Amino acid sequence: MSRPTTELTSIAAEQAVLCAILADASALAAVTSLRPTDFANRGHGLIFAAARDLDMRGILPDLVTLGNALQKAGKLDDVGGAAYLAELATESAGAGNVAAYAAIVRDTALRRRALQKLAEARDAILQGSGSVIDAIGDLAATIEGLTTETESRPQTMAEVVDAAIDAADAAYERKRSGGAVGAPSGLPTLDNRLGGLHGPRLIIPAGRPGVGKTALMNQWAMHAAARGYRVGICSLEMSDAETGLRAMATRLGLNSAALARGNAAEYARLKTALPSDELRNLIDLPIFFDFDSFSLGAVVARIAQWRRTERIDFAVIDHIGLIEAEGFKSRVEQLGAISRTLKKFAKRLQIPIVAVSQLNRAVETDKRTPKLSDLRDSGNLEQDADVVIMLHADGDPDPNGRVQVEIGLLKLRDGVRGWLPCSFEFDGRTQRFREIDKRAENEAREFVKERPSRLRTIADRQT
Repeated sequence: MSRPTTELTSIAAEQAVLCAILADASALAAVTSLRPTDFANRGHGLIFAAARDLDMRGILPDLVTLGNALQKAGKLDDVGGAAYLAELATESAGAGNVAAYAAIVRDTALRRRALQKLAEARDAILQGSGSVIDAIGDLAATIEGLTTETESRPQTMAEVVDAAIDAADAAYERKRSGGAVGAPSGLPTLDNRLGGLHGPRLIIPAGRPGVGKTALMNQWAMHAAARGYRVGICSLEMSDAETGLRAMATRLGLNSAALARGNAAEYARLKTALPSDELRNLIDLPIFFDFDSFSLGAVVARIAQWRRTERIDFAVIDHIGLIEAEGFKSRVEQLGAISRTLKKFAKRLQIPIVAVSQLNRAVETDKRTPKLSDLRDSGNLEQDADVVIMLHADGDPDPNGRVQVEIGLLKLRDGVRGWLPCSFEFDGRTQRFREIDKRAENEAREFVKERPSRLRTIADRQT
């Protein structure tokens, strides 16, 4: 199928950039955002790359040194030969205006890339290969990346220090007012150690199935949203109805499993609770859901859209093992690419991205506490994550569906790592976590151990 061949170029601007560099090598400092691939003319890109390479090595890029470097690399003929270099060197293009020339080159390069991606998306849609939603998602993610490129620029040390002071001021004010630095979970020990969800970080909560990973993140999202944080959740595992049932169970203290099975008593409790203020407050929470995105491109596009249109403070993906990405030989390579992309997007969007993960079955088989290396299918998750939150249940739920869970921060770039000094109880019926004071729990356990001997002592005295 033929395609429009309209080509966006500005050869004059490309020549002007190179002329300015040849006239005054200091012009390179004003065009640091340019890349060799931004030049439509391949020869111009080769000249720019050679000039930048010489400058980085402390060699002044001029007609002689450039010609020599290109000759050694076997690329002099590709750029038009020594005669073309001499022609550029004799043209007049002021170094003082080189930033304006570079902006033109950069703009036309971005336009070419955008058109290329549009053409690729068009072909994918026409050919019917893969999901049209995924194709649109991949396109949206690419366009978002191009948009960010146009807004990026080098920052000075003064700007970096100013940003750090602003962040410290904001963190201090939040802490002084009694809150966490970031979005709080409502579990005091966890919030105190982690400081809530904050910063452009990739956060991996991980555990074996049934330990409450999804419930923890849903509870975290609702607690934070009730305090003004805005949250986006990409649910790859659960439907909208199941998510809603769990949310109502958590907020209203209902049994989500009984509701799903049509239990009459629990249904009556739900109907009674429907007009309550708690339910109205739940409905008003600023949480946004996506149940239809499965490809990596579609997921990051959705998060980018939420950041732009809904001003979300953090995003949750449940879970990373269900994200699809094509073109990889193994699941390990695929997950590595996914985790790197999510980490880059967290930095690009300046928000925490939370990607729930599974643990390897060896944790259950060996009956042991999990380690970082137990993250399922990929050591890249361990490498790319800024925070890894492990959930571990050493035992089965009791008859009421409650199980004791240990939570550990096994990776924490800016804090103390390790298992938290308290336990947490996960109620599978209401999908709620609550913190348990471990000292009180240990004292109660010791009392139970000693109680029989105490009773015997009392009996002996009576005898």
